[in-house]
Amino acid sequence: IVHNNEIWVSTKRKGIVLLTRNNVNYYTQQFTTNEGLINNRTSHIAIDREENIWVASKKGVVQNPSSILSFLDKNDGLEITNIYDFIIDAENISWIATEQGIFLMGKDEKGKNITREFIINDELLGKAFISIYEDEKGYIWLGTYGYGVFCIHPDRKTVENFSTSDGLANKNVISITGKNSLIVFSTLGG
Repeated sequence: IVHNNEIWVSTKRKGIVLLTRNNVNYYTQQFTTNEGLINNRTSHIAIDREENIWVASKKGVVQNPSSILSFLDKNDGLEITNIYDFIIDAENISWIATEQGIFLMGKDEKGKNITREFIINDELLGKAFISIYEDEKGYIWLGTYGYGVFCIHPDRKTVENFSTSDGLANKNVISITGKNSLIVFSTLGG
């Protein structure tokens, strides 16, 4: 993720790397379990409207407000692990893709983190979600292992499933991205 003069890079097994640009030079800093990460296997980095950096890992989520790493766990309202992807939508709600399902994280009226599983209907139950993307119209796209991609309508009440019969190369959607009205799915089939 690129933020101001910083580039945050998630790695497979070596934590995160922060590249900071100072005029023409780049300086690197690595964050591992020694610096406060809960796991060196990171999967995604996101930034919220308050400019907090969030890092998803196999064992949970780490927040970096003002360059201080903070681990979020069950005491902070986050009791999930095996996080594959993480986004913060236009309404500042965190969407978390895990082996156990899709979870939403926000704050209650006292500012405490609250997490709940996102369930519209039984179609989303029992699925491992591995990728998330919010498009320009507010649709949330959820990639799965073996079940294609689910599209959540902006009203958050309607879900639609797309699979190989709809044109996906494979039912394992490992990454989703896009620009303007174009949405791109990366699958195990290409």
